Amino acid sequence: MGASGCKHAVAVVAECLQAVADGRNVSVASEDDPRWDELDSELVDDEDELGDWENEDEDEDEEFYPVPKPRRSRKTTARKAGAGEWDGKIETHIRARSQGELADLVWSLTRRFPEVYQEFRERIALQEGKADELVAEARREIRDVTSEPGWRNRWSDEGSIPDYSRIKHRFERLLELGHAEEVVALGREFIKLGLQQVGMSNDEDETGEAFGECLPVVFQAVMRSSLSTPERLLFAIDAELADDYDVIGDASDVVFDAPAKPEDWSAVADELASRLKPGPGRVGAGGVDFSRDYQRDSVTYWIAKALEDAGRNDELRSLYESEARTTKSYERLVDFLMEKEQYDEAERWAREGIAATSEKLPGIAASLASRLCELAKQREHWDEVAAHAAQKFFADHPGPTSFDDLVEAARKAGVEESVRAAALHFLETGVAPYRLVSPRRAPAKASRAKPAPKGRAKAAKPAAAPEPGPLDRVKIDPAWPLPVPDYLVPLLRRPNDSYYALTPLPHLDVLLLMVMRDKRPDEVLRWYDRMRADSKSASPSKQSRRK
Repeated sequence: MGASGCKHAVAVVAECLQAVADGRNVSVASEDDPRWDELDSELVDDEDELGDWENEDEDEDEEFYPVPKPRRSRKTTARKAGAGEWDGKIETHIRARSQGELADLVWSLTRRFPEVYQEFRERIALQEGKADELVAEARREIRDVTSEPGWRNRWSDEGSIPDYSRIKHRFERLLELGHAEEVVALGREFIKLGLQQVGMSNDEDETGEAFGECLPVVFQAVMRSSLSTPERLLFAIDAELADDYDVIGDASDVVFDAPAKPEDWSAVADELASRLKPGPGRVGAGGVDFSRDYQRDSVTYWIAKALEDAGRNDELRSLYESEARTTKSYERLVDFLMEKEQYDEAERWAREGIAATSEKLPGIAASLASRLCELAKQREHWDEVAAHAAQKFFADHPGPTSFDDLVEAARKAGVEESVRAAALHFLETGVAPYRLVSPRRAPAKASRAKPAPKGRAKAAKPAAAPEPGPLDRVKIDPAWPLPVPDYLVPLLRRPNDSYYALTPLPHLDVLLLMVMRDKRPDEVLRWYDRMRADSKSASPSKQSRRK
């Protein structure tokens, strides 16, 4: 039985002793009560944990254990023969005692067992209206336990993991005795300090797991407190927003699963929206503050959920549009517009997003380009779909799979043979059918934006994607049959563009993999020999550039 179970058992025993001392009747479980089986299971588990040493001197143990110990093969028989007999004897013994004798017994147990002593101390303090003392003790306990990070040496298995058991026990006792408000107040501080401690700890997630075990009682207290429904929701949302380590888990579900009216969620949406500071705020190195953007996007997620549950769906687009330019969250906006089947608007915003993110956030730009590819598929613009496949093959990931994807897309566009020939030529020589002919121009200085007119802000309009400038000019082989969409041009930029333009490198390894896959042994030997010959003939300078 774990530490938590022991504390609950002590509380039950203390309550039973108090009832007997007061002359109240205490019910006795019948022999067919199903809880006996649960107790037997726990005893068997405890026996397994003790190990085989316990069975070395069974005959000797029998002299000290008049109640038979449980055995897997006959645990039910042992329980009926032992527990039932001794239950009756103990009950008869207790009921035969006078009130004074029982009081002496309870006092003796209280002095012998610290858990019983603490149990009565807390009960008396709460009955006397001294909950503030227990709350102050709990607050000191929280600050003391959370003051040092947990750690674990995985090699020696030494470590120090915070012990939250007393904090959890205090929360449970306060809640059981009707002090939910105090638990909520303590829970706020515990969540804040505990999450900070989890973030500083260096262990096997043990601190986070131990911390998470204390949280269900906190959220149960929230539900029993006098907080309004919006306040309860905000308590849980704030906890989720502060949790960067996913240790809250399902503990907050008791709040989110509870019934809430649309007006409750509407109040939550307004409160969260008031916390968002207008404008881009400060930025970090390179003009991007990833931490700020992540935190702001997290708040926006909950604003959007609150608006949906409040029935204010018509405000979602305006929210997503304003945040797209603030945190570069264009993907969320484009996905929303595509879900609403507003495809033209989705394309315009995706184009703007690519232009705004291609330099410093190329991953977002590539993701937006993939959404434009999906739009092209829906519209059956197969030449544009094939252009996306070409961009992936020539500029990103030349390989057998991207080659097959390109050829298949070109087949749908009706230009399979010419595209296949250009792709094979690229693998053999490193020369692509199109490329940027000039290095990137220096980024233009940001112009100062004019202040917005007073009054209600209008929905933002996507800016037109800038046309490729002279320095972004793409040189296309006349034999290349596919277009190069202007929004894909920024994705052609790579570090050291001029170097790559002057030093095209073949991809003989890809050709070798392709003929090996197709089981063409003659071609395998051909490309293998070619790779060896190129490796031997390459000058030291060229070899270094290949690396």
